[in-house]
Amino acid sequence: MTFLPSRSFSELIVNENLLISNSTFGTVKSGAFLIHNPNRFEVTDSNFDILEGEAFRVTTRGDVLFKDVHFNSSYSSVFLGISVNLAETSIRKTITFNTPVFESFDKDALRINTTSFDLRLVNVCIKMSCDCNSMNSVFMDIEQPEELYCLEQESYINYVEFRSRSCILFASNATIIIAVGVALILIVIMGGVLWCFFKKAYRCDKYGGADKKKKLSMIVPDGRTYRETELHVIVERTDLLTTDL
Repeated sequence: MTFLPSRSFSELIVNENLLISNSTFGTVKSGAFLIHNPNRFEVTDSNFDILEGEAFRVTTRGDVLFKDVHFNSSYSSVFLGISVNLAETSIRKTITFNTPVFESFDKDALRINTTSFDLRLVNVCIKMSCDCNSMNSVFMDIEQPEELYCLEQESYINYVEFRSRSCILFASNATIIIAVGVALILIVIMGGVLWCFFKKAYRCDKYGGADKKKKLSMIVPDGRTYRETELHVIVERTDLLTTDL
């Protein structure tokens, strides 16, 4: 397994195609490939253990191809250093990733120089478990998501198919779920208010609140004010008094 420090291939000028094939690399440091002006740049059937950011600083006159390449650990912006020699051509070129395998992946793993290139993906396999939250955060800014594949029970499955089957269902019902939740909360609050109201009314009736209010009420006949009173007559039975004469 080859270790490539920075400037391993420094300031090389290639007039024809540059091809890296059937090779295995350990750690490839930033700027390990500093190569100018190949007509085409291809990496095929190769393995990279660790690729640091901008490991490839290649200025090409044509298209770029990564085919059947295994990337174990890739830093962000690995491919950002690849550009087009605009002095030689004004036509936009294409960077193609055809059936690569990424052991680890972040949202900048496929970041390229969009001033010079268009990105083309074909069957990009990513050894990450399919998951709605993590996949959305990683893949949301990547074009052609239909070409991305993640792992489900140790088998690769198309990311778009997985998302439509497992993730979109929740997303489409999210508004309904939120509305039902808010309605339940309002019902609970209203139930609590009504319970307190009826409990207070029951206590007032129990302790004669209504009777007391009635006894203190005022009546106004003929313009004059009287306090309402109640007369209680108590009849007592007693035996007849007798006197001895």
